[in-house]
Amino acid sequence: MILSEVFNNSETAPLDRLIRFTESRHKILVNNMANIDTPGYVMQDLDVSKFQQDLKKAIEHKTLACTQSTQPASAKTDYNQYLLFHDRNNRSVEKQVSQMTQNTLTHNVAVELLRNRYNLLEKAISLRV
Repeated sequence: MILSEVFNNSETAPLDRLIRFTESRHKILVNNMANIDTPGYVMQDLDVSKFQQDLKKAIEHKTLACTQSTQPASAKTDYNQYLLFHDRNNRSVEKQVSQMTQNTLTHNVAVELLRNRYNLLEKAISLRV
């Protein structure tokens, strides 16, 4: 019971959710890159802004019961931003690499913060023994 309170507290739970979200998003972005030349393939992504809003609400209300969307949504085709190819593919290598880099950095920061939190917890436990 005490362990569940330690691992699901208000500081570690948001980081855990962020890590799970970035892992899911990374899989989708890698899939986009793998299908960059597939005719008719439409790039997919998770709704980052919705996830951020849900996480913000959960933190403000001190509850993490809100749902986490890990279902990919088809990327909206913005004709001013992407070139739609004759095979109906809206590929953009630069955009995908940029999104993967940003997602990786977010993931690494969350992992590092969570690791630091657990290191502090480990030090606190070792000093009591």
